[in-house]
Amino acid sequence: MPLDPGQVDPAACRVLEGAVVGRTVDAPHLLIRHIGFAFTPLAIMVLSDPRAFSLTGLLELPNRDMVSDVVDQLYQAADSPLQDLRARTWPEDCIPGPTFPDTRLTADADLIADGILIDFKSTRHPHMLRKADAWQLLGYLLLDTADHHRIDTVGLHLTRSDTLVSWPVEEYLDLLGACRRDLTDFRAALNELLDGCAADAEPRDQQETDRIERLLKRLAPDIPPGHCQVCAQPRPASNRRSYCSRWCGVRAATLRKNGMLSSTATE
Repeated sequence: MPLDPGQVDPAACRVLEGAVVGRTVDAPHLLIRHIGFAFTPLAIMVLSDPRAFSLTGLLELPNRDMVSDVVDQLYQAADSPLQDLRARTWPEDCIPGPTFPDTRLTADADLIADGILIDFKSTRHPHMLRKADAWQLLGYLLLDTADHHRIDTVGLHLTRSDTLVSWPVEEYLDLLGACRRDLTDFRAALNELLDGCAADAEPRDQQETDRIERLLKRLAPDIPPGHCQVCAQPRPASNRRSYCSRWCGVRAATLRKNGMLSSTATE
């Protein structure tokens, strides 16, 4: 089936790029690190002789069903809720693969279009939002420390179910139960945390552990009286408990178990 370039928007191309990269180029590196895909033809090729791995060999691996799956997602993205986004934005409003140079972490999102941060997911389970995906959106939002991209909405485009779901930043932070709702303050706290400890690095000794714990304690939000001990939001006047909602009350047990909530806060 011929593909007319004029009918496919940059966001749709990003879907194809992400699908191809996720299934091919990045996979060998994951395999060599022993992360997933252990018994696939690609794994067998890479692990049997990593130095002989080539693009030609890579392109010979996908079967027709895999190729059709990726191409179908591309066509579906071209005629999807992304059309409305394309209609109300100009090319100069769209940033594919945006990065965040003001931070110490290397990260690139999928697309920012007129203030909307969109991450593309090809999940086969569209009715379930993984915790990792929720944190990923939040991470991108917070890494824009200088507000360079002026993100006011975050969302996911689910390529297989042809669904675009998005939330205003304030609503998203509320859904996550974030203690900080002021984005500037939230970003500053994360930036200081990253300056004080390396991401994904375990403390080397007790002295470093103590230093990081002091840093976390200092960065913890100050929760005034009359506010929820979990999300730091004002409690209803009729609520005599420490939490503003049943959800926060349930979440408190997990936070307390991980040492992130004082044992004096009770329901």
